[in-house]
Amino acid sequence: MLDMVWQARAWLQYVVLVLLFALALWRGAAPEKWCAGLLFAMLPEEWLYLFMVSGNQTFHTVDIGHTLIDAFTFAGLFYVALHANRVYPLWLGGAQLISLMGHLSRLAMVQIDPIAYAIMSRIPSYIEIVAMSLGLAFHVHRRRKRGSYPSWRSSSALSHRTVPIR
Repeated sequence: MLDMVWQARAWLQYVVLVLLFALALWRGAAPEKWCAGLLFAMLPEEWLYLFMVSGNQTFHTVDIGHTLIDAFTFAGLFYVALHANRVYPLWLGGAQLISLMGHLSRLAMVQIDPIAYAIMSRIPSYIEIVAMSLGLAFHVHRRRKRGSYPSWRSSSALSHRTVPIR
């Protein structure tokens, strides 16, 4: 019974990620498309990884494939968070960092509780779904209320000034 609930949870998560990606393509601007695309891309990456290696491959009890998937997703979200004119990519990047640190913690401490490892590596994906959903909803609301606004941060005039050295 518990196994059926766990599988249903996974498929529900997949459906939500596909819907978020479709909504971001339809209603989102570039940051929404990038963030939703990065989250969505984790699905085929995981399926390809599991298909290619016929199950999880571990090194010192760390799942290598999922660690790499989380690392590449973090790198993409980190880039978007640095440049997007939005706050929610920071939440996405923070949640993804928790997941990545879960893998690295498992590598550093072989004796970590498997349940703690599972929580650190899986729960952040739910935070990401909530943050992405809210970010997309706020973007659509803001665009409807105020019109178009910049998707990316521009450098400030102060950052281009030269400061005299005394």
